[in-house]
Amino acid sequence: MGKGFAFSIDALLAVLVLIAFLAGVYFLSAGGETDNFTPLLLKKQAGDLLAMLDRSGELSGMNQSVIGGTLNQSVQTASWSMELRYYNYTNGFVEAGNASFGDNLALADEVVMAQREFIVMQNSSVKHYGIAKLKLWAK
Repeated sequence: MGKGFAFSIDALLAVLVLIAFLAGVYFLSAGGETDNFTPLLLKKQAGDLLAMLDRSGELSGMNQSVIGGTLNQSVQTASWSMELRYYNYTNGFVEAGNASFGDNLALADEVVMAQREFIVMQNSSVKHYGIAKLKLWAK
């Protein structure tokens, strides 16, 4: 075997190393384009909105139109969907009611969710226990 064969193998190995290097650069640059900030921001915003609705008494008021109006005013850059479940406790938790309202979740691309448990009080006693789930996604 002559010198031509050794140079051919050397050139082939150099091309393979170049292809591997370019594939690695492409893979790393494509991964850097994903937006990790928006889902994190929406998750924090959903948790804050549920805390605000709970502290203002709107969740325990059980009025969908009031809750929906507050969410429409507060959420300007995202779409939302809310699910409320109310439970009574008599020898275990029994569902007393539920409600789902907001935007169409089927149109959502990447959904984040926050959940908050709350209590509905009436005459200084617990009337219902509740769970609120708020889902947000970018418009």
